[in-house]
Amino acid sequence: MTKTSSSLGTLPGAIDSLKTSSSLSIRFCILNITSIATFTIKTSEITRAIDVAIQYSKERVQFKRPICEFEGISFKVAEMITNFEAGKALLQKSLNHMEDGELAAMAKLFACTNAFKICDDAIQVLGGIGYTNKYPVERCARDVRLLRIGAGTDEIMKYIIQKGIYRKTESLEN
Repeated sequence: MTKTSSSLGTLPGAIDSLKTSSSLSIRFCILNITSIATFTIKTSEITRAIDVAIQYSKERVQFKRPICEFEGISFKVAEMITNFEAGKALLQKSLNHMEDGELAAMAKLFACTNAFKICDDAIQVLGGIGYTNKYPVERCARDVRLLRIGAGTDEIMKYIIQKGIYRKTESLEN
């Protein structure tokens, strides 16, 4: 069995776990694999948006200072990096618990929502020029927005999460 590699690591034995799982577990494994694959495909685009925002903030001068020296910009970049790394970590945790559909839904919801926010913040760092096609961040925002629709919308992910939460609380009450 070969392993599929990505920037998040590997998908160890995903097919083997599908062979020994129940129907519901199989669905959750597929959701998990799809979520990870969808985010991983766009990782390079998100990274590019972050890199462009950082580079632009170092080069763009306002009030005789690069805009990266202003907290409004540097804090936004810090949030972009933090959200990107948190999304990757949650997806990695989800990868390690393939049968947990609720965790897969949380990972997809968090990672994809924040991927769009990262690209939107990159546009904000660039200002008006970020909305044009001179820089790749506007394209990134358009492309990444589709992550929140494909392989289950945000609302479907929230539905899966809330079902899992209430199922757990019911089992505690009994």
